[in-house]
Amino acid sequence: MSIAKPPEIELEKPSQGRPLGVYIHFPWCLSKCPYCDFFSVATHSTIPHQVYADAVISEFDRRFDAIKPGSLKSLYIGGGTPSLWDIDVLGRVIKHILGAFGVASSAIEVTLECNPSSFDPVKCFKWQELGVNRLSLGLQSLNDSDLQYLGRAHNAREGLATLDAALASGMPRVCADLIFGLPGRSPDDAVAEIKRLPLDALSHMSVYALTIEQNTPFGALARAGRLALAPDDSVADSFVALHEELTAAKFEHYEISNYARRGKRSVHNMGYWQGNDYLGLGVAAFGTVNVNTSQSFARQEGERIRYRNTTRIQQYLDLCSGEEGELVWQMHPAGLLTEFELIDQGIGFTERLMLGLRTSDGIDLNELSQEFDINPWLTKRRHSIERLVRQGRLNQDGARLRIPFKTWFLADGTISELIWTQSKQAAS
Repeated sequence: MSIAKPPEIELEKPSQGRPLGVYIHFPWCLSKCPYCDFFSVATHSTIPHQVYADAVISEFDRRFDAIKPGSLKSLYIGGGTPSLWDIDVLGRVIKHILGAFGVASSAIEVTLECNPSSFDPVKCFKWQELGVNRLSLGLQSLNDSDLQYLGRAHNAREGLATLDAALASGMPRVCADLIFGLPGRSPDDAVAEIKRLPLDALSHMSVYALTIEQNTPFGALARAGRLALAPDDSVADSFVALHEELTAAKFEHYEISNYARRGKRSVHNMGYWQGNDYLGLGVAAFGTVNVNTSQSFARQEGERIRYRNTTRIQQYLDLCSGEEGELVWQMHPAGLLTEFELIDQGIGFTERLMLGLRTSDGIDLNELSQEFDINPWLTKRRHSIERLVRQGRLNQDGARLRIPFKTWFLADGTISELIWTQSKQAAS
């Protein structure tokens, strides 16, 4: 099957230093969790640490003209399990990227994801020496049976011990991830887990409701009716109970699934939610950057592209070690990209609505009007906005719209109601 080639594009440097994050995807794990739909490969053999670093650096160098030097705000190394990456090799990648921007790690947020099964205190000290200043620790649960259900490689005792060691290492920011809404678990159980954590020492918590994704082992089991799931009302009650517990502990609930100490929000994730650019590097990585299109495509203010790299590890390694630099911006069987999308005004505005309304800040219509022509949407949806405000599903304070906490867990329906006409209009 032939794959359509996207327009030839010339990358442009943002004239005013649009904020940008860099994401590096490390695709290897010790084992594959049945709920996870991020691209990862369980490995029982040697990881090509050096070769993969060479490929990531090569890809970065070929894409660097897309970025205005000095605009870097965050570097996020995720996976997979990037804490498996050889320390010295990881350091070379971090140093190269920071050096290209001319920034020190102390000036930006540098996050590394880590599992308890791949943590040790010596590595944690070395990560800090490399410039890592934020550790995202995938605890997921503090209950052994739940950890087994989720396919995790650690138990509750090991998870807590890892968290204590990470905090004792002096890592500037330590963040813990938990999953709630598991079968057989009550809201009281969810709160009991939170109370076992050293909350005073944590700067951030990501607390996700278990989501069953189609292309996962859990998805297959669910379709076959063989997966135990928690009732929706129990999940919703747990969401409320966790909010009450964490806000009482002085965490700011700043996004549906995220809590932070004041001033300790995730800079990288905020970039996604605020519509900033991000450069994705590595196997299966997504990126969104500003571009110029050819004359065969209408140029619109603020237009960008979204891309995804190949999920074939060997193809990625071969291509990034070759001389065909132009293939990093072409989508065909021999190229690096598996997905390519022009983000026009309609798509861009829709995504800003969808992501912004997931945050406690909401969206500011005056700010959005500086980037998008929102008047057609506002004219069509004004009555819907007023109705949602009357129903208590939306708050309006001048030009700012927010979804109140009491209906936050059901935000998808509210957002869909606001987006639907915009999406239809963009397609017409």
